[in-house]
Amino acid sequence: MEDKSIKITYLGDLTCDKPLLHAAETKKYDFKSVFCKVKKKFNSSDLIVGNFETVCGGIKSQDKKALMRYNTPDSFVEALADANIKLVSTSNNHCLDQGIEGLKRTLDVLDKFHIAHTGTYRNQEERDQLFTMQVKDKRLSFLSYTYSTNETNTGIVLNETNDFYVGLLKNQSSASVDNNYLKNFLLRVIGEKQRRLIKKVLFKIMLAFGIPYMHAYTDQIREGDQKNIYLERVKKDIAAAKRVSDYVILLVHAGGQFNPEPGGYCEFLMDFLTRYGADAVIENHPHVVQKIVDTNGKLTAYSLGSFNLSPSADYIIHDSLPEYSVALHQYLSTNNTVKYSFSILKIIEDEEGNIVVWPIEELYEKSNKQEKKCLWEESSKIFERVTGKKDKTFVVEEEYELL
Repeated sequence: MEDKSIKITYLGDLTCDKPLLHAAETKKYDFKSVFCKVKKKFNSSDLIVGNFETVCGGIKSQDKKALMRYNTPDSFVEALADANIKLVSTSNNHCLDQGIEGLKRTLDVLDKFHIAHTGTYRNQEERDQLFTMQVKDKRLSFLSYTYSTNETNTGIVLNETNDFYVGLLKNQSSASVDNNYLKNFLLRVIGEKQRRLIKKVLFKIMLAFGIPYMHAYTDQIREGDQKNIYLERVKKDIAAAKRVSDYVILLVHAGGQFNPEPGGYCEFLMDFLTRYGADAVIENHPHVVQKIVDTNGKLTAYSLGSFNLSPSADYIIHDSLPEYSVALHQYLSTNNTVKYSFSILKIIEDEEGNIVVWPIEELYEKSNKQEKKCLWEESSKIFERVTGKKDKTFVVEEEYELL
């Protein structure tokens, strides 16, 4: 690509599921092998940005029986630093998995390994300081927000007294409520602790019968989604960032899960955020790749997929190719033009649960004829999902231009 002075690469969800955690236990929790095949590919990027969808709560807070609540060894962050990942978004539905103290400790660990972060904060003062950094001759602001903090799992409901901890998109007391009246009634009657216990029992029963606990769902607009105090704060944040930055990039956590097509809520968010000044919106949470399109003249990536989720994890739904993700590349030129491209990545997991993330072109090169056919078919589906273009002449390449 021509006339490029800065290259920023955005990655999908950086996670540490139980299969990977158990596999790393035999290697003294060394996670560097996860990144060994993409590390060289990242060398051409001036800045690598990921979604840190876990927390580092420390060994003392480890609860191996906890349902869908992450707690990752500090060495995982060390592996991110070794792979040259310099900035992560920390506002997501797992950011309170180990409570407020776990949230704060995670930021301390990221600081220890010199990884910048945006989206969760230790206090109001940190929340008020919009994250801005200099990359060569450009001043960039990165703002991060989430639709949920899994309050039904953690029992922690943020409100106006403590909502500075997390960049929010909606009121958390209603983030898990939908239009199912029976469900809403039960949510009001049954306490948080009892709900978590019921979910844990149901999860184990369904797994025993080989029934997936998770199901693909599309995000819909609910009451309070389109107008609330948090969206007003986001508008003010964007306006303030634009006064001091050349580009304002929003890192958003929202959507359904394992759904290849976004729903109404995310469509609304992309329109809202770009109308109020975001120069690009990079979204994650669905765990599968979704479309990347132009919205109001700005790039909007609905989901980059999960960078390194464990394909063997109990909650994975395999229909929409969750083992694939894309690395989105943003080129900021000296003449203030912006170009985009993307690379396709694939997660390879061995029988012990070890993971290596591969650039698709390198994996294709080492594969046999039958494997190449499968990789071509799956990669072409990812290409079509990202671009909306079905290309019968699709070729496995290092990067594909966008928009």
